[in-house]
Amino acid sequence: MTSLPPLEPTISQLHALNVESLIYEKQRLENSIFHLNRSNEDMKEFDENDKDFQLAIKENEDLIVRHREKIKVIQDLLKERQQNGNNCITIEHTEQSVQDVNTRQENNNLNASNNIQDEEIEESEDGIYL
Repeated sequence: MTSLPPLEPTISQLHALNVESLIYEKQRLENSIFHLNRSNEDMKEFDENDKDFQLAIKENEDLIVRHREKIKVIQDLLKERQQNGNNCITIEHTEQSVQDVNTRQENNNLNASNNIQDEEIEESEDGIYL
């Protein structure tokens, strides 16, 4: 049986990604950093002296550092590709790609929400009619 590839690319694997994938990965890492920071703040507010929380905060901080390193590599790759004309992009195209990814995610969330509402309506319509 073969093993599955990792869900998130390593720094060396980033070089093989296309521009849109690099932009998506950068956005995913930034989102992860946001949530890790928020989690750390929540743990500090709840009980700053708890040994388990202190360990979790330290692990989160280490992960944040690794994420920032990957983001720097991604930014360098995007800049290098733009300068070399390899997978040529412009800043506007990069920003548009990020907006496109955000729009797709919002549409997916909206569709999921609409599906849930449709199911609730269907369920509420079931019943005894006299």
